Amino acid sequence: MSLMETEKELIFSLPNGMELKINKDEIKEIKEDYPPKELCELIYKLYKKRVIIAGTTLDGKISFYGIKEGEKCKRIELKNGRVIYIST
Repeated sequence: MSLMETEKELIFSLPNGMELKINKDEIKEIKEDYPPKELCELIYKLYKKRVIIAGTTLDGKISFYGIKEGEKCKRIELKNGRVIYIST
């Protein structure tokens, strides 16, 4: 995944050819962090069954793209309380 920054937004190019755009005005904090262990365990169980997922938890509070257990990723916290984990 690649990251491009414009004056008003961050744009992540996802492997499926889509882009994730985040307005800079909506961002509270960006840092390098490890994704939640329980989320990684779920993703790994599905990966073993040859299912690759990216998306959002049912409550809509956590979004994730290309994360792996034990690997740091970008943790983007938005002002509305949502958190996005994205591998870079």
